[in-house]
This record gives sequence, structure tokens and C-alpha cells, in this order.
Amino acid sequence: RARAGEIGSGASAMMWSNWAGQILPEPGGSGGSEPPRGTVFDAVMNLCACALGASMLSLPFALDRLGGALPGGFALVVVGVLTALAARWIVDAGQRYQKAKFPQIMHAAFGAPFALLTEALMGACLLVAAVSYIVGLAGLVPMLLSPLHELPRWLLVSALMAVTFP
Repeated sequence: RARAGEIGSGASAMMWSNWAGQILPEPGGSGGSEPPRGTVFDAVMNLCACALGASMLSLPFALDRLGGALPGGFALVVVGVLTALAARWIVDAGQRYQKAKFPQIMHAAFGAPFALLTEALMGACLLVAAVSYIVGLAGLVPMLLSPLHELPRWLLVSALMAVTFP
């Protein structure tokens, strides 16, 4: 979060803005000397999402399917460069339209129908990822808890789905 600078004529109050240039509310309501901070829970969830989302255990398999370390490494670099380029474009658009959230950026840049399509596609991707983790857990839980070993797999998957998506 960036410091936007002093406001008013001769005023000493500070304003804080996010990466897109949006002015943030005064933190704690006491002069605004500290930027807003995330919580420990936010940081832990972000790190977990990064670690699990990277699918580190599937990377050797993917490199092998691409023909080995050299072609797989080249493909990894190309995809990394394309990802960095796309992320830069999103950040530039966020700053241009002064929007900090991806759906808001899509709405400002392309209109409501495309923003809705983007939301639906992102939701579908997240749902597929969540279901794949649940199916993986259904295979892992019986190994960890022996009484559940006798239950049918479909029942475990259904139970985990019901707990995850009440």
C-alpha cells in the first residue's frame, strides 16, 4: 500500500492508497500515520493457496510428459513470461481505471457482460479446484482414520462436499 501524500492546503493528515490508486479509509481513525494491514489469517490463507495451488508434486510429471527437463523447462519459462505479461496488463488496467479488484477492472475495461462472464469462469475454475481437493481428501482420509476405511468412496466424497459446501 502506497502513501498518497498530504491532503488539503497545509493539512498534515495523510491518505493511503492501494496499488490501483484508490484512497483507503484512515486506519484506526487516529491520524492515519500507519497504513492498513492484513491479518495473520489472511497471510496464512494466502500462503496455503500458493503452496497448494502450485501443485508442486505434479511438476515432475508434467516435465516428463513434455519430453524431459529441457523442453519442459523451456515451456515453464514461456508460460511464466506470458503469466508475468498478463499480470502486468491487469495491474496497468487497474491503475488506469483506479480499480483494485479483477471483476471491477474487467467491468471498467470491457463492460458488464464480459465482467459477468469473467466471474462465472473464475467461479467454475475455483469449483473444479475445490472438488479435486475434496476427491483427493476422500482418498487420504481413510488411510489416516482406519474406521473410515470400510466406507464407500462415494459416501466419503459426498460427506466432504457437504461439509465444505454447506
